[in-house]
Amino acid sequence: MEQGGGFVPIEFMITQAPSFSLYGDGTLIFRPTDDPGPVGGVSLGPPRFVQVQLSEEHIQALLRFALGQGRLLDARDHYAQNMCADCPTTIFTLNAADMSKTVAVDALSEIEAAGPDAVDRRGFAQLAQTLNGFEQRARAGELGEVTLYDPQLYRVVLMEAQPGQGEAVAWPWPDLTVDDFPVEGDGFRRVAVLSRELVAMVVEVPTGGVGSIVVEAPNDVLWTIGIRPLLPNEIPADPPLG
Repeated sequence: MEQGGGFVPIEFMITQAPSFSLYGDGTLIFRPTDDPGPVGGVSLGPPRFVQVQLSEEHIQALLRFALGQGRLLDARDHYAQNMCADCPTTIFTLNAADMSKTVAVDALSEIEAAGPDAVDRRGFAQLAQTLNGFEQRARAGELGEVTLYDPQLYRVVLMEAQPGQGEAVAWPWPDLTVDDFPVEGDGFRRVAVLSRELVAMVVEVPTGGVGSIVVEAPNDVLWTIGIRPLLPNEIPADPPLG
């Protein structure tokens, strides 16, 4: 489950990631509402992810709920609405039970379920509530040991800094240049997958993500660095820098 969109700063989109990911081996990785023990009492970005291990019984029960009461089995790809232009979209992605589908629901928590999609939207809302409830269950000790998710790879984004974005620090990587970050998509972002060790030259790891750290490249151009941890299903086939 992931939530995104709406009128949000670019820093939010850089660090956006699924808040709940359950894998076939029972590994559950989720982002809590508060950072678990931020370094020095300060969190530089979104809370760090934590992970627990679910039993096969828990996995199957959650899948049955998601497909049934959660309404994913027969759901359409998109449930749009035109009552809230800046409301986020909740995205459920399912790769299990011999099916693969993505269901995007606009303004799930902001718009009261009504009309022909009311039953589906209520089911999606119950599913979101159930997935979000795993944090409370973990805090209550129902899910066993809770540990920080400490990924080996991060997605790192460079964008040219704008005036007034903050005081710049020195370029952190002696063996990397801006050209090591390929231009992506729209052309104003440069993106690379970096190892944990390279990210540790910028910020304390593990991190839940950092939206904007201003650095000065060797050619005196200022860049903002955005960092997001990669989840297990996002690991690229190509080897990362470093």
